[in-house]
Amino acid sequence: MTDNVPVSQEDGPAARGTAPGADGVSDAPARPVDPAALGTAFPRTRHVFMLEFGNRQDFDDSRREWRRLFAELLGTFALVLAAAGGGLLHAKGQISLAAAVVAPGLMVAAIILFMGAVSGAHLNPAVSLAFALRGDFPWKRVPGYILIQLIGATLACLFLRLVFGNIEHLGAALPGPGTRTGRPCSWRSCSPRCWSA
Repeated sequence: MTDNVPVSQEDGPAARGTAPGADGVSDAPARPVDPAALGTAFPRTRHVFMLEFGNRQDFDDSRREWRRLFAELLGTFALVLAAAGGGLLHAKGQISLAAAVVAPGLMVAAIILFMGAVSGAHLNPAVSLAFALRGDFPWKRVPGYILIQLIGATLACLFLRLVFGNIEHLGAALPGPGTRTGRPCSWRSCSPRCWSA
């Protein structure tokens, strides 16, 4: 087996097909393998692909709409819980900024893997609209997906409020210290005197 391995840089590579048994493989043409033609040769592989990518008939079955909507509700709830909860815990000083930033990305990856085959794991109304505009998602499902995503996000915010209370105003953007909120300013008359106390 070592007769085609060069001993030094001056020897160079051996001629093609000089190793024992190499002539039996080098002349064979490469053939593509069709998994469907293998039949029951690799049933576990086919089953894993079904779990990962799902079944198109199940995805189009209108009787399973409740599964898709529940998967979107649960996925959006988990994503908002990780994203907003990470920000809250960072504001309290309990986790690092890196953990607060990485948590939503890991949550999206986990949601896509465990329920992407059920609902498509849109998790965001903009994604549902974009898929519908591209023609990859039926328009009749868009209102239900958007509604259930908004409900999932709201439930996650209410859960965080229940668990943590009003810490850092739950990430809401508020006027800074020294600003008066009782005096409205119009676009024309907006001057620095409106901003100060």
